[in-house]
Amino acid sequence: MKNILLPTDFSENSKNAIRFAMRFFEGETCTFHILNSQKPSGYITADVLYGAPGTSIYEGILNDNKMELEKMVRFCESISEKENFTFVPKIDFDNIVDAVNQG
Repeated sequence: MKNILLPTDFSENSKNAIRFAMRFFEGETCTFHILNSQKPSGYITADVLYGAPGTSIYEGILNDNKMELEKMVRFCESISEKENFTFVPKIDFDNIVDAVNQG
């Protein structure tokens, strides 16, 4: 079984890259780890202040990304129904290089 890391920013380009990877590994048993990372410096105070009560800063900031990541997993599952693929969503509050190294 192969483990493949697929970073995504939810853009059409990243969807195309994911489609390509899935075609490349057709017929094989694979686990695709779909990674979205957000760098902490990209947020302003308002993002933190308007988070839902009772959630941590990280949860408040990453909530939208978690929903997008779930959509991406459903998309991948829908276009690979006949394959032996597993999709694991991963989200990290870090820069992309550190997120990949930790993943």
